[in-house]
Amino acid sequence: MADVNDVEEIVRLCYMLHAEHGMMSPCEPKFRRLLHCLMTTGPRPVMGLIGVIGPLNGKLEAVCAMIIGEMWYTEDKHLEEIFTFVHPEHRNTMHARVMIDWMKQCSDETGLPLLAGIISNVQTAAKVRLYNSLLPPVGALYFYNPKPALELAQPEPAEDEKAA
Repeated sequence: MADVNDVEEIVRLCYMLHAEHGMMSPCEPKFRRLLHCLMTTGPRPVMGLIGVIGPLNGKLEAVCAMIIGEMWYTEDKHLEEIFTFVHPEHRNTMHARVMIDWMKQCSDETGLPLLAGIISNVQTAAKVRLYNSLLPPVGALYFYNPKPALELAQPEPAEDEKAA
């Protein structure tokens, strides 16, 4: 499980995730708010969990975020995968499978159903095969954007990157 010491590493991986899969412009304050909610206890607007793989206080190799959500037609709760990302240097490992198994374990332990899926522009077929081997499929997902991808705003480089 992630803790507040992992925030900067998770943010770094979130930007890498967005570079591969982002369909809209990133908003760092928004995902920092989400990370804060998922890593704190007590009442908060969004509840969930973040799992990570990597050395303690070191470079993270994989991250998975889930929220406790509800479908539009019910008040029944479920675990909902927000993202799972394995750093490119660690994609020839079992990290993705471990993250999916961790989500299933969380579902088993909480008794909440798990809703997980893939939004990807990179190695999509391989990811679909992995998820299909570990989870029962329940549908499909489509995305239409009338704006060409190049029109989407790109993140501003961090201050230390500007100086480089």
